[in-house]
Amino acid sequence: FLMIRRPPRSTHCISSAASDVYKRQRQAVLNNLDWIVINELDDTFDLNSKQLDIIKPQVEAAHLSLKKEYSQQLGMRLRNLALSSKDGISREELEPVLKFMMILRRDFMIKNSENLGYFFKGLSDRQLKHYQEELAERDEDVQELLDEDNFEEEVGDYVENRADRLKTWFGDLDDKQLKIVRKYIAPNKESLQRYVDRRRKKQDVFIAYIKEHDAKKIDEFFQTWAKDSNHRSKLADIEIRNWQKWTLDYFTELSASLNKDQREFFADRMNELAADLVIFSSRS
Repeated sequence: FLMIRRPPRSTHCISSAASDVYKRQRQAVLNNLDWIVINELDDTFDLNSKQLDIIKPQVEAAHLSLKKEYSQQLGMRLRNLALSSKDGISREELEPVLKFMMILRRDFMIKNSENLGYFFKGLSDRQLKHYQEELAERDEDVQELLDEDNFEEEVGDYVENRADRLKTWFGDLDDKQLKIVRKYIAPNKESLQRYVDRRRKKQDVFIAYIKEHDAKKIDEFFQTWAKDSNHRSKLADIEIRNWQKWTLDYFTELSASLNKDQREFFADRMNELAADLVIFSSRS
């Protein structure tokens, strides 16, 4: 959903038609988010038909909950952020939106911890191996960069590729803003290597935990994780980064660097998403 691109601003006729297509794309993603999640789970774990039959109603229920319980509240927060962003986006204005997103995750995990426990415990060794392979594949671009002898010469392309995702929200970034992106995602080879190593170790520890404990214990793990976002860190004793603080720091610094056109672009995006969420919440 975050990767759907806003159409370029050109002539009124062309941009209006492109905007209509883009709007339909966004609404189609919201309306079919359950189907998208189910397919992502299938790709990640290579599920069999019985497992798919079990998770489909659970994902559909979560989708309905998002529609009826949270979408209007999130839309309201995005509108408030859009209103304030035209004069600059402060940490105090970003934090409520981020915290609400954390609440969404927390509530989902509390409601579904038992289902998550049985889901992960029901995965075969082959499926867990497939899961590890999928995660490793997603790290290929990072690993290719780390394998380069001339890291400093190649890191620019990596940063630009990552920054490309931010164009959805802010439009084109300038060189100063690309330096901010690099500061947070790849300041140097050593820190990026440590991040990758920790992430892989967390994956290994989590899979070992699944194999060693029954579904009830895994249920308790997700319950605790929902209430304490750093629970994985305590379990694995390997995470240094506080993800909530890191995200807030990152977007606060990036937002402070935006020019007037970028702030207006961001405000437009927030208002578009807020309107989409209202439409989404009202559909039966």
